[in-house]
Amino acid sequence: MATTINYSWVTPDDTSLVKDGAAAIRSLGTSIDTTTKALNPSTTLGDIEYRSSTANTNTSLGIGTTGQILTVSGGVPSWAAPAASGGMTLISTTTLSGTSTTLSSIPGTYKALILYFRDMYCSTADSFRIRFNSDATSNAYAYTGSYFEGNTSYTDFGAMGVLDTSVMLQQQSTPTAAANDNAATIKLYDYANTAAFKFFESDSYMTTASRKQIESKRGFWKNTSAISSILITNAGGYTQNGTVLLYGVA
Repeated sequence: MATTINYSWVTPDDTSLVKDGAAAIRSLGTSIDTTTKALNPSTTLGDIEYRSSTANTNTSLGIGTTGQILTVSGGVPSWAAPAASGGMTLISTTTLSGTSTTLSSIPGTYKALILYFRDMYCSTADSFRIRFNSDATSNAYAYTGSYFEGNTSYTDFGAMGVLDTSVMLQQQSTPTAAANDNAATIKLYDYANTAAFKFFESDSYMTTASRKQIESKRGFWKNTSAISSILITNAGGYTQNGTVLLYGVA
């Protein structure tokens, strides 16, 4: 008896005398039915079929749940929750006090760090400054930026270019808790790598009864060490106030 090329279904030869046509048709139909079912094992709405390890036989993957993505596990398709990407995790909330505050034991498991400063001010007019891993080496921080200053309106005071022992996050004038509504943020990219300098960006806002100022900066900490701690200080050694929130970005 002849057979089909792909699935070896039995069919009569060209020269065969078919004595029982109905039986031959049923036999072929059964073969087709069996093969078709093996290739179409789905039973439920949303099932996905894929090739199994057995020749000419598929298997099915049941529909996943809302929000899951299709991935591969152990060499076969599977459903899984999407990997975290771009989400922010609050690492710490710290009250600024004394002449300096250190955020230490920073985990190296994130892609970037973001610090938010709220209601920050010093006991005497001074500038908030940042150091990574307490590095106060000469010219360790290279950055540029611009600032805008005024009273009822802002004036562009142009660009700045700095090589320094710290990053000046915000310059302040006549700081009192009642007069100031100050805020700042600094972003640290690829902070945990140990092969390149660390890039940062910062923005800050300061206002008093007679002065308004916005500062924006970007630059590098010229060090290949992973950032594991951040020192928040000021040039004059004055008492600091406010709150800093440290976030990790996945």
